[in-house]
Amino acid sequence: MPLQLDAPALNPDRSLKNAEEMEWVHSPTSEPASLTLKIPARNSSSVPCERAFSDAGLTDTKRRARLLPANFGDIQIVKNKYKKERRHHEAEMEAKDAARRQRWLDDAVDEVQLGAK
Repeated sequence: MPLQLDAPALNPDRSLKNAEEMEWVHSPTSEPASLTLKIPARNSSSVPCERAFSDAGLTDTKRRARLLPANFGDIQIVKNKYKKERRHHEAEMEAKDAARRQRWLDDAVDEVQLGAK
């Protein structure tokens, strides 16, 4: 009989509180046991970090070599806030344009249907 794990902490009705809750039950054989917890994978991306470093590289130029760290950080914060607001505004404008195009198409369909009668 191989090594068995009696893990009441892994019961779906209970949460895993700590490793001490698990009890190893040893069998006469010396087979190693493995414990696998299913943890949902989460996609990670370094894109935001790379974007921040790229923006910092554009701010940190030879002409600005004497910037104090606090001022440099403030510039980065202002740039980030501006870019966020601009993306938000562009998304709103795109949604308005899409709605306007849909109204034009609906009006054109109505005109065709009225002319066909």
